Amino acid sequence: MGKLSALIVLLSASFAFAQVPDTEITSAMGLTAWIVQKVTEFDVAAEECGGTKRPEWTGVINAIDKRYRFCVTQDSTWKSLGVGFASLEAKSVAEGSGRSLGSFTFDSKRPFVLAEFDRYGKQHFCKLRPWKLWASPDTATIESKAEFVKSNPGFPIDAEISTAKFIISIGANTAWVESPCNKFFPMIAKK
Repeated sequence: MGKLSALIVLLSASFAFAQVPDTEITSAMGLTAWIVQKVTEFDVAAEECGGTKRPEWTGVINAIDKRYRFCVTQDSTWKSLGVGFASLEAKSVAEGSGRSLGSFTFDSKRPFVLAEFDRYGKQHFCKLRPWKLWASPDTATIESKAEFVKSNPGFPIDAEISTAKFIISIGANTAWVESPCNKFFPMIAKK
C-alpha cells in the first residue's frame, strides 16, 4: 500500500471514529420531539386554559436551536438530526436567523396540539393535564396536587410535576448548549 493510500485509509478511519453514533442521533431525535411536544402543549394550554406562559418555554426552543447549530459545527453528523427541516435550516442560515431545529419542530407540532384541543373541546382539554401546576411546578403543594388527582384518579401527578421542572430547567439554565457534543442533551444520563 502506498503512502497516499495509507493516509487516506487513516483519515477515513479517523473521520468515522469522530462521528456521532447513530444511537445518539436516534436518542436526540426522540428527546427533541418529546421535549418540544411538551413545550407546545404548555404553550397552547397557557393560551387556551388561562395559564401563564413562562419565558423558559421560549428559552427551551431557543436553546435547542442554538445547541443544534453548535453541535453541527462540531460534528456535521448532527445534521441528520434536522434532516426533515434541511431546507428551512438553509433558508434560516441564509437569512441570518437563529431559528433552527427547536423552532421548526415547535412549528410542526403546534397544528397537531391545536387539533387535539379542538377535538377534545376547551373544557375537557383544560382538565386533561395539570396545566397550571406545570406553569409553576415549584409552587405545587400537596393540596393542589391532591385537588387535581381527586378529579383525575390515578394520574401520575408527581411525575408530571418533575417533567415540567426538568423542561423548564432546559430553558432556564443554558450552559449545556455549548458543552461537548458527544450527546445532544448532556443533562440526561442513560441508565
